[in-house]
Amino acid sequence: FKLKRVGNNPAKLGTGAYSLSGTNPVHFPNANNNKLLPATGDFSITCWIYHTGHSDHQQIFRCQDSSGSSEGEFRINSSGTSSQEDRLALSLPIGSNATVMTTNAVPQNEWVHLAVTRTGATVKLYINGVLETNQNTSGTFNATSAWGNDTPRIGRMENANETIQGKIDDLGVWHRVLTATEIGKLANNNATKLSLTEENGTSYVR
Repeated sequence: FKLKRVGNNPAKLGTGAYSLSGTNPVHFPNANNNKLLPATGDFSITCWIYHTGHSDHQQIFRCQDSSGSSEGEFRINSSGTSSQEDRLALSLPIGSNATVMTTNAVPQNEWVHLAVTRTGATVKLYINGVLETNQNTSGTFNATSAWGNDTPRIGRMENANETIQGKIDDLGVWHRVLTATEIGKLANNNATKLSLTEENGTSYVR
């Protein structure tokens, strides 16, 4: 799917963006046992983020069970460790519990394009269309590291914790790995979508 907000909030693309530092997350209230992302198969997540700081992890796209426990997180990291602050991260706690994150930080107070792809044990993280170097973090990421199939949240947890401090625009999820060229198109050409051939298998929410 792809999420596009139309409203009065200044956006990177189009006419509006979601501001997610308030009291309500963007969520899918009837999406238990959804298949927005395959558990261990190929997927990609992309978005534009304008973040202004943090007091905790900033959840971009998160899956959680009915008790609020994480079943997958694409986030901007906050850990109290300077080498991991504001790093882009993917955490999959099911199966082989593991987290990978970038060596470089996500810039603050500007629009930044973020992307992650996963296939088997391979995770690639991109900032502004540039493939980043991953640093060693918790666990060992492998083909059994799984994304859950419970309720997804955009921008924060179900409660008020781990909220994006800023705005998010044009978030998209694919059931395949986008190529570096495709991610570059989204990041560098201000493309709101890829070609029909590139979009094969992708649906949109506008």
